[in-house]
Amino acid sequence: MSVPPAARFLILFLLGGLAGWRFLPSSLDGQTEPLAAASARPAAPEGAPRRELPRSAQDLQRWAQELAARFDPLTGYGDPDYARELADWSQGELRAALEQGLADPGVSREGGPVHAALLALLGEWTKRDPDAAWAWLSGLPQGPTRVSLCEAIAAHWPQDRIEECLDGVMANVEDFHVGDGKRYHRLLQLSAESAAMRGPLALDELVSRTRESGMEFPDTGLNFPPGFDFAGFVRAPFMAGQLSQKGGYPGFEMEKALRFVAEGWLRADVGAAVPGLLALEHDNKRDTGTYLFQGLAWAGVDQARQAGAALGKLPLEEQRELFTGYGMSRFHAEPEARRALIDALPDAGMRSTANLAVAGQLLRAHRLIQALPFVSAGSDPTERIAILESQLEEVAKVRSEGWELAPADSEEVRKTLVSWQADEERIGRILGKLK
Repeated sequence: MSVPPAARFLILFLLGGLAGWRFLPSSLDGQTEPLAAASARPAAPEGAPRRELPRSAQDLQRWAQELAARFDPLTGYGDPDYARELADWSQGELRAALEQGLADPGVSREGGPVHAALLALLGEWTKRDPDAAWAWLSGLPQGPTRVSLCEAIAAHWPQDRIEECLDGVMANVEDFHVGDGKRYHRLLQLSAESAAMRGPLALDELVSRTRESGMEFPDTGLNFPPGFDFAGFVRAPFMAGQLSQKGGYPGFEMEKALRFVAEGWLRADVGAAVPGLLALEHDNKRDTGTYLFQGLAWAGVDQARQAGAALGKLPLEEQRELFTGYGMSRFHAEPEARRALIDALPDAGMRSTANLAVAGQLLRAHRLIQALPFVSAGSDPTERIAILESQLEEVAKVRSEGWELAPADSEEVRKTLVSWQADEERIGRILGKLK
């Protein structure tokens, strides 16, 4: 009876965990000599310098520190120096050095140069023989050391077998799910992209399984295939259920699901995403703009400009409902992106409405200096000061804490009010509200 690849992989993983330190990867059969013997290298070519391999934890520590001194530690364990250094190491040598490093927990603590070297060693082994590398890792005792090395497996697993690896991670997710899930980030991203190639139902099924196992949603930035059916994906069984949730913790789950799909849809096809997300809001009885503006919260300038052009094609009444409704409160993009979206709206009156809506948002967030240009752009010179005063009064009704402006910000406000032709009495009154 044939066994599917994913099942074979899972069996290998489980057997490795049962075998503990006694397990020896099949690709290294015959290499049962002591570690020093396993570390032996073929004779170097005549005249070439001979490199001594680490033969103890302290040797590995010195070797790792020498390598770390050659490059900026902020570049991490994937630095090209490691790749060049390990290119001619055999798999037996990689394994032997790993075991030497683990022999003394004091020198392999996470975050130090030895730990970075261990990640590089295991990553190099994973690229060459992923099954053997994982079998070795799964044979380590359960604990912080094993967990700290899982990142190398997820980061270097061959892309053409990525979903197979994901099955193994889901079977042992406690080793990978640390903090925000960074140890399986690449693995989950590539698995989602692989599933998306097969269509919206395949991606929906994968996301459902990973969420049930306790993994996070795939992060933003997925490379969806050209022509991916986003409208079908948001109505697939699992995603439809996530996006229809309201309030409390389910609401938080809904936001993560929305960010995952909306960011990708808007990046892939803004023209289709804008009406598609608005239609989904209607189907799920959401406030107009809730999904759309939440999806645009992470938009860059170019994407925001395209979204503004698409919104500008809607009837003016629908645009007004978008920019004055509750859904607009979800539009937390950077001011530059908000400016790009507004400037792309073809109707001058709608640009004014949108500018003042964004100004109100920024003021409620106590981002006064960033709000002032939107007040200016959304009003006539004779009205600006009165509009700012009115908006500040509205903010005072919902926020009790003071502004605590820095001296430089107070001076910036004064300069702006002077340019708006405010007299000293009015300037003093406004600044008095900003204590």
